[in-house]
Amino acid sequence: LNVPSHEITTIDVPGVKINNEGNLDVKLTVKKVNGVDDSDVADNEMTSSSFAYREGGQILRRNVLLEQFTSEGYSEAEFVDESYKEFLADQSNVIWVKHHVKTKGGFIDQFVTDFEKKYVSLYGGASTFFPAACFDRMKFLGMQDPGPAYFVESNVNMIPSFAELNVRPKHNEADNTITVKVNLNTQANVMPGQTDLRLTTWLVEDGIVSTEQKGVSGEYIQDGVIRAVLSEDVWGDKVDISSY
Repeated sequence: LNVPSHEITTIDVPGVKINNEGNLDVKLTVKKVNGVDDSDVADNEMTSSSFAYREGGQILRRNVLLEQFTSEGYSEAEFVDESYKEFLADQSNVIWVKHHVKTKGGFIDQFVTDFEKKYVSLYGGASTFFPAACFDRMKFLGMQDPGPAYFVESNVNMIPSFAELNVRPKHNEADNTITVKVNLNTQANVMPGQTDLRLTTWLVEDGIVSTEQKGVSGEYIQDGVIRAVLSEDVWGDKVDISSY
């Protein structure tokens, strides 16, 4: 190869075989440049994370989880909610839920539940603040907060999915119970970037009338409020997809 200096060059490397499915790191090392040893080898290595799935596997659309942290004691909640509604108006693949957490001032929020205390750890050890949001619980570079709960305007990272969920809730009016059956089918035996795959099932309620919302006079309708965790653990039930 004769690589011109100071020009971007695309090189095809044939014969690279990937034997297994799943997550892998590809490490590239430049040993010589145009047949001559490089006097500066500090930048001669690059590692790229990759994901391999079986031939015939289907890439599925990923639904992005938007977790918003809020409180009835937060006076700007109405403005934030309306902003998200406007942003999500044409986003059909975003699942938006709200965590109600306690404020520093001890304001009583009727929607705060005991299991929500564990989700405060998504602030990365920082004190709670509003408005805060997580997108797929991913960490973003350049954010001043430890995260993955940040003040985020709109930054949805579209990673493809290989899992398809089918959720079928059934309401029994006789005893007022809900039974939820969840089926999970996968096109791969591991998910991109994951080491501990879990399925978290929440019960989320819309249309709750709130009369305590700070910054709002009269009634305020709370939507997307997490009311219960249906999984055995708040972080979800472990899922094994090694056999698809």
